[in-house]
Amino acid sequence: MPSVQIEMSDRSCEKDDDCTQVVTRCSCSCGEGVNKIHAHKYEQRLTKACAGYSGKTCKVLCKGSVKCREKVCTY
Repeated sequence: MPSVQIEMSDRSCEKDDDCTQVVTRCSCSCGEGVNKIHAHKYEQRLTKACAGYSGKTCKVLCKGSVKCREKVCTY
């Protein structure tokens, strides 16, 4: 299944407000934490990676939130 990898350098943070969640797979994913300033880059990469994807899809109820833990955006 197509996916994107979040670079560790794009996950760096100082506080919780620096972070957001981005989906990293075409289907069935709650995603990963990333610094907000890099989120758009990964959204574009996923759109490109999933163009023409016709595999399994599902709705996922993701509980939790992204926090800055030890200077890393973590879901």
